[in-house]
Amino acid sequence: MTEATSCVQVVAQSGYRIYEEWLNPGRERMFEPIISVPSAKVRCKRYNPLLEPSLFRRFAALNGSENSILGFANKYGLLFEGMPDMSLFGAQMLNLTTDLAQDAYRVIFLVPADEHDRYNLVYGERISAWREEIDRMRRAVELWKLIQHKDTTALRERIKWISENNPESIRYEEGSMALPNALEVPAYVELITSKRYRRELFNDLMSKPGYPVIKPARMLLQSWINARLKSTVGLRLLWDSSVRNLVMCVQPHCLLGAMWYQLALEMINPGQKKKLCEACGNLFEYDRSTRRFCSDACRKRAARKLQVAKQE
Repeated sequence: MTEATSCVQVVAQSGYRIYEEWLNPGRERMFEPIISVPSAKVRCKRYNPLLEPSLFRRFAALNGSENSILGFANKYGLLFEGMPDMSLFGAQMLNLTTDLAQDAYRVIFLVPADEHDRYNLVYGERISAWREEIDRMRRAVELWKLIQHKDTTALRERIKWISENNPESIRYEEGSMALPNALEVPAYVELITSKRYRRELFNDLMSKPGYPVIKPARMLLQSWINARLKSTVGLRLLWDSSVRNLVMCVQPHCLLGAMWYQLALEMINPGQKKKLCEACGNLFEYDRSTRRFCSDACRKRAARKLQVAKQE
């Protein structure tokens, strides 16, 4: 079986805009920032985000402001969907309730089509959801950096053995926030393992000397990545004309999935420089950043394809 990777993302050529207020399909006015295209009909360009090296790091580095989100979207597209064809929803979409027309990440809203009180359906994404995903990716990238550098001092600031004299659990803590009584508590807390949760992992870590932090940090990062891959990446059988056969393809469903897949690949192959061949889609190790193909055969195949395209 040949394993390749397939991912196509679309970007609106006219760019995107942020709506501070909008109408839901029930024509109720909503006051929450969302990002979407400037009109119902736009031209789009296609690209493979997996060919953008370390795209997940650029995403994690965003500061969460509307301007930074808009700049990223204008270059790489929307996060949760490409550019869905709203005509597929049909006219009955106008009669859907608010709850059915939106979720925690996405919304379908109305923009005026003409002066006769007619509207077009447009897909948008919540700015709040973008900020949540930026924060998730930032947390994962920071933890991965500490793991790679084996920075146990910094990791002990985040990986906490609770009740060290007789540990009962291990958890991840990040940041701090002050409560009204002036007591400071972690801004983010997540249980990694305990005597009752993932007991085998807890017992294994307890058997190690010195209360280890690298392994629980790695297990936590693995669980974060798996949770995002589960909902954003799938497998498909696709026809590969280069081998004249079906191939099993790992296929991110959206830009968010492509970036978490990039992080997963780096975690599997730490220190190795790998990218996708632009001709066959297979991963290969590269010795220079400008290399685009895994072999001379793929390079020649791409050149012939380009020549045919020019002739047409």
